[in-house]
Amino acid sequence: MKRLAVLSMSLFAVAACAPQPGGTTSQASVPALQPSMARVWVLRQPSAPGGNVAAADPMVYANGAPLARSAQGTIFFHDFQPGTYRFTVQAYGTPANLVDTLQLAPGTQAYVQVQAVPNWEAGASGGGASFAVLTMSPQPPSAAGTPGGATTRPGWRSTLEGLRFVRRSQPVLGAYVIDVNAMVFGMPRALFPALAATVFGGGATTVGLLYAAPGAGALLGALTTGWVGRVRRQGLAVICAVIVWGLAIAGFGVAHWLPLALVLLAIAGWADVLSAVFRNTIIQFAGPEGMRGRLMGVQMAVVAGGPRLGDLEAGAVATAFGDTASVVSGGLACVVGAFAVARALPGFTGLRWGEVTGSDQPTA
Repeated sequence: MKRLAVLSMSLFAVAACAPQPGGTTSQASVPALQPSMARVWVLRQPSAPGGNVAAADPMVYANGAPLARSAQGTIFFHDFQPGTYRFTVQAYGTPANLVDTLQLAPGTQAYVQVQAVPNWEAGASGGGASFAVLTMSPQPPSAAGTPGGATTRPGWRSTLEGLRFVRRSQPVLGAYVIDVNAMVFGMPRALFPALAATVFGGGATTVGLLYAAPGAGALLGALTTGWVGRVRRQGLAVICAVIVWGLAIAGFGVAHWLPLALVLLAIAGWADVLSAVFRNTIIQFAGPEGMRGRLMGVQMAVVAGGPRLGDLEAGAVATAFGDTASVVSGGLACVVGAFAVARALPGFTGLRWGEVTGSDQPTA
């Protein structure tokens, strides 16, 4: 069976010149896309003369539900709730069996081309023509990439808009706060040289092993993260990972046998990378398209500044109460902080995968 050929014309050129169904012929009459919705444009170029399906107007389906008929040289749009949608088109002659799937995020627009294609059914004595669909990746609704088409200029106002969004969104706020909690209270890296000498009786090699152990655990975790795609309660998963991190750090604080201490640090690193996978997913999918750059900017500030605050906290507590007390209390404070975030931000704790990406939408 032949596959669909590349588009012979730019989809944007078609969108600019093709008539709109239902009498909609002007872009000025197209309503603005709501920030919480996604829009799909369905295009069909004029078919070559002589085709046995050229005069047909096939029905276009999304997840098995009919949208509208697609006539030659027309374009129409439909707004969807964010989610995963499988686009198909009514078959004529020999079915082409060509479909495509789009993951629609809030504030994005995508383009679906309906095209008549020649095809051959396996084992058949002759070929024919039918219809198929070809989709483009979702695009921002404007060149600025902001919902509603408004241009966002870089500056303090744009930054404040991002921070206000973080404050309003419990999933995003929870992802940031619980990460700061883990790095400030459960990051005793500043004490590794002192612990290597006073607790483990080692030198530079012991210090190097202490620094390397969390990274080794993180590497192992990163190489075995294939299963995380099956986790639906991502907010709860972050909380559990941070609790494991805090308990492992507290256990490290009371361990006086170097191999055991290294294993506990590796477990902490493993939990940390799992937490990072879930947190980054929440941050990138919970916000609209035009907000993601600012959200990732806040994430970079948290990742860069949190460990330095953790060094200050660990050193200050160690000066007042000793190295072991600093590590153990920090790990336990991390656990308490995780429970506090879970209680204070139920929108983060109860977050499910489909609420972020819409992937719980049924597919045909």
